[in-house]
Amino acid sequence: MPSDIKLGDEDVTIEGSKLTVKGDLYAATGLYLHRIQSLVQPGSTYQFAVHEVIPDLMAQIEALQAQVAALKAVRDFNMQDGWRWCNKCRTLVHSGIPGICATDQRPHTYVGSSNYCVQHTRTNNAGQAGWRWCDQCSSLFFGRNATGGRCPRGGEHNRNAASLPYFVSPENVSRNFCGQNEWRWCRLCESLFFGPHAGESACAAGGRHDATGSSDYVLDSR
Repeated sequence: MPSDIKLGDEDVTIEGSKLTVKGDLYAATGLYLHRIQSLVQPGSTYQFAVHEVIPDLMAQIEALQAQVAALKAVRDFNMQDGWRWCNKCRTLVHSGIPGICATDQRPHTYVGSSNYCVQHTRTNNAGQAGWRWCDQCSSLFFGRNATGGRCPRGGEHNRNAASLPYFVSPENVSRNFCGQNEWRWCRLCESLFFGPHAGESACAAGGRHDATGSSDYVLDSR
């Protein structure tokens, strides 16, 4: 059996021409094998002829692997990595340029951060348009409101920076890809920050980030 199927000794036994399956089978990607789903309930034991089950499972796995590879290729083409969570101000910033942190006017730091990817091409994930990168503080901010928010360097974020047009997906339309949710837009500085850490955050407009009126956004993390 190929290594991309999880098979425990207590789950599958082969006796003669019969395959006994107990419980569930999964591909390593976490994608469910629908034939087993429809026939096997956890804790139950069913028997199938090996020549009937194995070819069907192999065909399904190959099809799923092809779909996963295609989806990953599209995702990677449309995504820019290198985005980080600053452990001081809790804002999403790009690590290519250190930028200035609202906490202490020093460069951002990324202790404990994942490598986040932000979409720069509109896809079926229905990302929200209007997000920009500020070349002064290196944060991702929403640039379609009347003002450019507040930048830690002073004044508004730079809307004229050589920024790609970024798209950030609200959680309620992002069901078809995995990611980390609970990212929020701050109505004071216009930046994207991690909502659960609002109490420890630092906003360039003063005080803490304020997520009033924000959607629940999802970021691809790796």
